[in-house]
Amino acid sequence: MKARNEDIAKLKTQISEGMGMVGARHKGDHLSGGGGGYQDNCISSGLSVQKNRALDELREIGLSAKWLPLVEKIGIESFIAVWHHLDAMTDSGKSLYVPCISRYHSYQRNLVIRSLSEAGYDNKAIQKYLKRELKIKVHVRTIERAIAAKEDKS
Repeated sequence: MKARNEDIAKLKTQISEGMGMVGARHKGDHLSGGGGGYQDNCISSGLSVQKNRALDELREIGLSAKWLPLVEKIGIESFIAVWHHLDAMTDSGKSLYVPCISRYHSYQRNLVIRSLSEAGYDNKAIQKYLKRELKIKVHVRTIERAIAAKEDKS
């Protein structure tokens, strides 16, 4: 216990003597009383310059302008990773089919329809729910088909 108290006292002394210093490389140096003045001289990190350069490089190699908004949205590193993955999936420059996102949205909508149906909602109530809560306008017939498709798979 006595050794522990001595260690704590020694540590406190080192800390108090070291106040105003930043790391061991500044031993004996003390900071000015003003402190933080460097913050007034903040410079740009250059990230936007790098981003613009990367976009320019993609344009220079002939990447379709349709891809550039995706690059801006997900970042150059993520885009390059996706590009590598997609490129590996194609054979010798052949095209890769990309289905419309509406296919996924319809699938998700149909899951909601089926879960509401299973919870006991009638088709009109489901239609109102979709319009009010999800801002999706569908005909009752679409709801009927979504429910029937689930029953066909069962």
